[in-house]
Amino acid sequence: MSIDSTLETERKYQRTDRFAGVSYSLIVGIGLDLYSGLNFAGVALSRLQGTTVNYITGRHYGKWQDYWYHKVGATKDASYQFVRERAADFIAFNSFQTPFYAGIVAIADFISTGEIHKEKIENAVYSTVIISSWMAPTYNLWINFCRKRAGLKTSQDLAQEESH
Repeated sequence: MSIDSTLETERKYQRTDRFAGVSYSLIVGIGLDLYSGLNFAGVALSRLQGTTVNYITGRHYGKWQDYWYHKVGATKDASYQFVRERAADFIAFNSFQTPFYAGIVAIADFISTGEIHKEKIENAVYSTVIISSWMAPTYNLWINFCRKRAGLKTSQDLAQEESH
């Protein structure tokens, strides 16, 4: 594989992972913001920040997810494959997305109300961790769906390659 094709593949992953992060964040984030107690201005600011953060961090999260799939051995031929995949999803999501979301809610709350309400940040973190049991795997499914549509390898495919 040439350097040019390697760089082009990485650019394709960047575009795809960014698109997946931004689109997922917009849809799911609105519900989380409303549950966290943000008003309309707060939701709008949170989604603006969330879109910016997910655009910047989209590929980084994709790599983080790939890393955890490899680390826990979430490959197609692994024993307890389903458990390994969910563990990788849960660890990657909560160690990467949850801290960013807490910061986004704090900033949106401060800008929209002039104060930072600890209970809103706690609600955001708790709700994110609790619903990450479905959010993390659905985000993974969405990223990998987008990757497949772009002709790229999924996290599981990459973990499979690295294990051999």
